[in-house]
Amino acid sequence: IWHLTFLNNMKTSILILSIALLIFWSCEEKKDDESIDINPPSVSITSPNNISTVKDTVVVACESIDNDEVVKVELWINSDSTGIADSTAPYTLTWITNNYENGEHTLFVRSYDKSGNTADSETIILSVYNFLVFNATFGLDYVDDAGYSILQTADSSYVILGSTGDDISLIKTDYKGTEQWSQDYGGNGKFNGIIIMVSAKLMMLGISYKHQMVDILFPVQQNPTVLVAVIFG
Repeated sequence: IWHLTFLNNMKTSILILSIALLIFWSCEEKKDDESIDINPPSVSITSPNNISTVKDTVVVACESIDNDEVVKVELWINSDSTGIADSTAPYTLTWITNNYENGEHTLFVRSYDKSGNTADSETIILSVYNFLVFNATFGLDYVDDAGYSILQTADSSYVILGSTGDDISLIKTDYKGTEQWSQDYGGNGKFNGIIIMVSAKLMMLGISYKHQMVDILFPVQQNPTVLVAVIFG
């Protein structure tokens, strides 16, 4: 009888211990699940207003809160990350619009929290209108230089047509006005010229001299290698 009672008590103890461990594991699993943050932060743009016209440098202000911690907010323009971010509230993001073409651009702010969750603000549309894109001087002090026209290329750089002495001068700059290359055309005598964009990568330079027109076609993204030269007149 004693042995039987001992075995019954032992079975009972094992059963109670198993139930206790099961309850403990269930509580631990629930506790671990509760520690995983799956809630994204909230973020909204407070300035500038949607459908606004901006120029030069714009300060984008936004608000972002999270149940744990906001790590940073980041500015996105035209669905691309600008890399412009702020990690301290109140959040402000400085956007230099001179690096972008005039016209409408979409903008939103993405917020990141400590657990890796992200959220995007509403998307707003801003119209960029910059009159003075850059201020630069080209040419030499001792030469009679002049500027005639300027065109913006597909990569937001610029092609400038002018003259240096009696020759036509063509200058390619980046969007900040830094010269990338320059080329003079002409010879003895007074030349005139005009530039026309043919496509995103091709431009035509028309040069007139003594009632003759020479069309020169070359890529604007590279150094001005002549592709076609035709004389009319």
